[in-house]
Amino acid sequence: MKQTFSILILLFLGNINCFAQDTIAKIEKPIEVSIEELIKHSEKYEKKNISVYGYVKFDKQKISRIFISKEDFENKRINNSVCFMFLFENSSFNTVKRYDEKYVQLSGIYVPGKAIGSRRKLKMKNGVITEVRIKFPANDN
Repeated sequence: MKQTFSILILLFLGNINCFAQDTIAKIEKPIEVSIEELIKHSEKYEKKNISVYGYVKFDKQKISRIFISKEDFENKRINNSVCFMFLFENSSFNTVKRYDEKYVQLSGIYVPGKAIGSRRKLKMKNGVITEVRIKFPANDN
């Protein structure tokens, strides 16, 4: 009886594992694109996994942005930036502290001109990058 019960449990767990592997979405390799290209042809990259390089400003209270250049950030040229969603947690504090107002490469899913909020749509002119993964330049130590 114990053996039969053990075999049934193993079969059940094996089926759950197989089912889970089939339902996991495979993340495709990010498309490398400039911020200028992303802004200019936003519909081409809608819901695509993209990768951009630029000057980052994390903002816990407002909207985090990646700018084309440091000069664009300093001169508050938000038309030359794309918003991104970054979850601020205790574990990400060192990342934010170290790379805020620096050049980085980040990737994520791009949504042009809008982001879906819990109750309403938030309109963001140049779109927003969600599910952000930060990749730092190779020359950074």
